Amino acid sequence: MPPLDTNPCAADDAADMRKYVESRPEATVYHLPQWRTIFRDGLGYRSFNLESKESAGAMNGCLTLYLVRGLFSRRLVAVPFRDRGGPLWNSPAALDELLTGALAVARQEGARVVSLKTVPAFDDDVAAAQGFLRHDHWIRSVVELNKLDGDGYIRAIGPKTRNMIRQSERAGLTLEIPEAPLEKLAEWHALHLATQQELGVPPFPRRFFAAMFRELAPAGNLRLFLVRREEKILAASVVFRHGDTAIYGYSASAPDGRQHRPNDFMLFNIITWARQQGLRFFDMGSDSPSQESLLFFKKKWLAEQQPIPTYVHGAGPTALNDSSDSKYASARNVVRRLPRPMYGALGRLVTPYFG
Repeated sequence: MPPLDTNPCAADDAADMRKYVESRPEATVYHLPQWRTIFRDGLGYRSFNLESKESAGAMNGCLTLYLVRGLFSRRLVAVPFRDRGGPLWNSPAALDELLTGALAVARQEGARVVSLKTVPAFDDDVAAAQGFLRHDHWIRSVVELNKLDGDGYIRAIGPKTRNMIRQSERAGLTLEIPEAPLEKLAEWHALHLATQQELGVPPFPRRFFAAMFRELAPAGNLRLFLVRREEKILAASVVFRHGDTAIYGYSASAPDGRQHRPNDFMLFNIITWARQQGLRFFDMGSDSPSQESLLFFKKKWLAEQQPIPTYVHGAGPTALNDSSDSKYASARNVVRRLPRPMYGALGRLVTPYFG
């Protein structure tokens, strides 16, 4: 295992890592080295880059870990707040080396938990030998775009959803895809704050999205979609793009504009955009099984749903950090009542603890 790197990759190292990531069909946008800068600048996380290499020096596995200082203990996560981004590996031996390295970092940093999120399952024998327990908690929703043609899709989503789209069009909603998302940061973040507070959860600080837009948009890995009615933004989404997949990363909507169905208008237009881009999958992310209404909303867009694994060392299911759990209901009610300036400050101070 190469020496631990606790700083964002230098240009040459980042290029090597990106080349390896691009060579792996199971890789996602969350494996890109830019996230090390995003999490450092946006949330203050230190990161550790592990690489497995063949004797000839070629990379055959990688794993980036982020140190999250929780309220009561430290944990290593790949990646914080997202449902994937764990190790990539060419062989069981490479995976074993990466898991060994992850546990070494945990001992070095005093982290009690290592949580690795992934789409492809680990080799059962390797995971068990290293003491990682598998939890199939999160439900992933994916629309397979190449099964759809234009007219067939609009028919397949059903009359109720079609009527909602027509309703939004009659209301005069328009879609904006800015070429420079960073220029729309203030508008996006204001809507993000309103949406997260309505949900009763801490928001991400503005600097987190600033780093994200700055690092991912220039290379085409991020697009921002804004739905307007006249000049007002009613809904917005951050969509990541990598390989043949678009990921529905973050979404927000104005509480006082939902009678115009901006979310339905936005999803239909994003899926249409993804199809026009020749992408194969529109990945709507993963949700808790308790979020039944959100899972239903995603399913009506013809998303197929199935659990994806999280591998945890050092703790049970409590390490999964499901903010929708009923045990957080009282805390969510308190958060909803905070004055907006205090709520924004809460995000800057508290959100990094929950990665």
